[in-house]
Order: sequence, then C-alpha cells, then structure tokens
Amino acid sequence: NINVVRRNSGGGAVYHDLGNINFTFITKYDEKHLLDFKTFTNPVVYSLGKLNVKAELSGRNDILIDGRKISGNSQHIYKDRFLHHGTLLFNSELENLVKALNVDNDKILSKGIESIKSRVTNIKEHVKEDIFMEEFKEILIENIFMRNKSSLKEYNLTSDHINDIEKLMKEKYMTWQWNYGESPEFNYRNSKRFQGGKFEVLLNIVEGHINECKIYGDFLGLMDVSE
Repeated sequence: NINVVRRNSGGGAVYHDLGNINFTFITKYDEKHLLDFKTFTNPVVYSLGKLNVKAELSGRNDILIDGRKISGNSQHIYKDRFLHHGTLLFNSELENLVKALNVDNDKILSKGIESIKSRVTNIKEHVKEDIFMEEFKEILIENIFMRNKSSLKEYNLTSDHINDIEKLMKEKYMTWQWNYGESPEFNYRNSKRFQGGKFEVLLNIVEGHINECKIYGDFLGLMDVSE
C-alpha cells in the first residue's frame, strides 16, 4: 500500500521508504548549473570514498556502486531559483522497490541487465564497518560544506512555516488533480490467461480518466464477463 505522489522535477518514478535518504540543493539559477549533475553529486561520491566505497556518476544522473544504482537525480527551475535533488538507497527494502516500480523490459534488456533488483543496491551493503543512517547523514553534510557539523548553522522551520507547508500539501500535492489529472494522454495494456483463454484489455487514458476501453482475447464463451 504505497502512496503515489507527483513531483515538480522530471524523470522516472522513485521509491521511498525509511531506508532511503533524500537530499536537495536550492540555489539561485545559474545557466552553468543546468544539467550539471556532477557538481551536486560529487559530495555523495566523496563521502562514500571516505568510507572506502568506490562510487561514480554514470550516464547523466545516476550514482553507481560496482555498476549498480544507489541514486537517481533530477532538477527543476522556477523563476530565478534552481533545485537539484536526489535519492540515496541506504538500507531500503529492495523487494518492495522491485514490486513498486515497473521498468520497461526493453530498457532493462538494452542495458544487459537481468532484472530491476540486479540493477540496484543499498549503500549499507558496501560499507565494511557497521554504520547507521544518521552517521552517514553527518558525514554527507560535513563533506557538502567541508566543515565540521558542529560549526554549521542549522535553520529550523517555524510553526508558521510548517502550517503553510501542510496547507500547500493538502490543497495541491495530495489532490487527485495534481497527482493524476494532469497526466499526458497515454495507452495502457494488460493481459492475463485464464482457463478459458487469454483476456486482454486496452485503455486510452486522457487527463487521468478512461476515455476508451477495448477488450480482446482468444476465449470463447456465452457467460457474462464478470463470471
């Protein structure tokens, strides 16, 4: 039972649980930062290096350990502000991740990968000494700012800020219109083989609603579809 939430930035779906770390940089927009993933992922790669874990930025926006993904990153521009954010699989339930994300088989085969699970890994599996998430967060923060965490100024949200955030969440980000209603038109196909034959459904989805439905199959029968 996983909630689906749409985000402002582009890219594919990501899986979140309590074993996943999310990081965000927000700064003034500078054209040189556009599609510059290296600047913002370097602190993560460096932090892992301090733990004797060799990681690398691969492709445009993934961080890999031994060829397996631990982080996906995305960016968003709004007026004069620039946002870069990413995920870090620290100790996530990878079985749930595999069940939650359906990746096109063509994409997996084109990369020579057997399955989604073989493509991802947790950071904790590659760190020799036992380390907790909070400890890794501290190492990450210190390597972002290149200063001891105790010397950093921490900004705490006020109750007014939290109320404004919760109001925005309820009025926009939790609404059906935001999460589904603005989806581009697409077609969905699913099939299943029953005792009587193969049953296939094709749907045309427009603005989150079923616009057209077609049913195909090699079954023969006079009974109602519900039976």
